[in-house]
Amino acid sequence: MEAPVRQASTINLQHLVRFLVNLQVGIRKFSMYSGSHPIIPEMIAALTAQCQGLLETTDALQIGVTKDEVLYQGAPVGKTNPVIGELARSLHQVNLVGITFHRELAAPDVRRFL
Repeated sequence: MEAPVRQASTINLQHLVRFLVNLQVGIRKFSMYSGSHPIIPEMIAALTAQCQGLLETTDALQIGVTKDEVLYQGAPVGKTNPVIGELARSLHQVNLVGITFHRELAAPDVRRFL
């Protein structure tokens, strides 16, 4: 007996761009402040909620990373957005070529990623 095949849902691209911008801002804040700074838990909670909102219609969000671009379903996201370009470059520097965010994402997962 075969498992039912779930249809792939697409993510709202405007929400995805907002999440990616906030993710880059979060990476910057995390690198600037100590982990115990009051801004960090609030930022992590906001990023977690935002990502979970993106994943309401799908089980996972897969993004690709090139030297200068973030890709979703093979197409560049926010190609003219300098913050997303910075995110791509910083992820590329640490040799990340792809990231998958799962629906079960929790605040500790976001903290580990940052």
